[in-house]
Amino acid sequence: IGLASSELLKVANGFTTDPQTVMIPQDQRFLDIYAKNLTMFSLKTGDLIVAITALVAHANLVTWDKKLLREGTKHFTALNPNQFLGE
Repeated sequence: IGLASSELLKVANGFTTDPQTVMIPQDQRFLDIYAKNLTMFSLKTGDLIVAITALVAHANLVTWDKKLLREGTKHFTALNPNQFLGE
């Protein structure tokens, strides 16, 4: 997006200070949950991390990715952006 380092830091700090933002540490607990649920989804590693993060956070997942939507809706609320916006 063409922002300077200091501007990117301000954006990142905005996320971490927003009371609605939940930080999910990618620590041993997360890795244990990841390993336990590895076979729950038929996804590649990057998408699997996104899915497990949504599962751990009890969060709605909003994505255009059709496979992530299909796999996610089996275990949590997964919506495309139009559904999320009520369009």
